[in-house]
Amino acid sequence: MRTRNQKRRPSYNHRDAPKWAKIFAACVVGFVFLSIVAACLSTPDSDTSSKSTKSTPEKTHESSTPSKSSEAPKSEKTHFTSGDPDPALKTRVESALKSTNTDATFDDYNAADNSIWINYEVSDTHFTNKGMVKGARADTAAILEELRDKNIDVSSVNITGNLGSSIAFSVVYNEDTIMNHDWFTMPNEQVWAVRDGGTVNPTFVNG
Repeated sequence: MRTRNQKRRPSYNHRDAPKWAKIFAACVVGFVFLSIVAACLSTPDSDTSSKSTKSTPEKTHESSTPSKSSEAPKSEKTHFTSGDPDPALKTRVESALKSTNTDATFDDYNAADNSIWINYEVSDTHFTNKGMVKGARADTAAILEELRDKNIDVSSVNITGNLGSSIAFSVVYNEDTIMNHDWFTMPNEQVWAVRDGGTVNPTFVNG
């Protein structure tokens, strides 16, 4: 029992709480609710990202497969295989001759011994016969160097030099001779001397 002098404690009623407390409580409840909703929405994205991550190695494996097939070794040389020269090789020969800046042209191919024949028009722009001979030897060396540089694989090359209606020279070089000489540095007077066959018209040389 309370004495008369003891004060009675006032009873607490939530309705008497200040307005700011109610607002604060409402914000807390709303924040918790939004956090739950956000967590639920983020779960499918994480599943999707994990699936995409697992599929990445498969794509990488597929893209790396074709590169293996492209590693097959290629032959450095291609042989003529019929009476007519292979179109690709004929193109290479003509390209080599064009690079010489001479009037040399592809003439014929002999399938029996895998040899090619080249026609060449001797330039008559030189003032002396000696100059024509020296120029013809230089052009012969240029033709052989280009064939060597383009790696034309034939058993022999026959170069025929024409001066008007007459043949000035017809020289033959075997594959080993072509490949084993540096024609650009060879002395001019040795170009025809190292040939493996053929002839040089004495009248043309001695003029």
